[in-house]
Amino acid sequence: MRATAEQVDVIRAAAETQGVSVTDFIVQNAVTEAHRVLADRVHFVWSREDYDKFLEILDRPAVDKPRLRQLLSEPDTWDS
Repeated sequence: MRATAEQVDVIRAAAETQGVSVTDFIVQNAVTEAHRVLADRVHFVWSREDYDKFLEILDRPAVDKPRLRQLLSEPDTWDS
């Protein structure tokens, strides 16, 4: 990876404020940004066959899942 001296200084300062190495700082932030980019992906290209399968799945009648209903009725761990 190539960076200007100014970019390196900013990255180094940010890493120091978080108490991590420059490498760890870069990797952590690259992964975070990668997750954000992938989560925002809204355009998918499928073959006609895959799209038809997707529509078929969406059109299926709902199936009762008692264990899933029970799980979703329990309080969230982060709300405790």
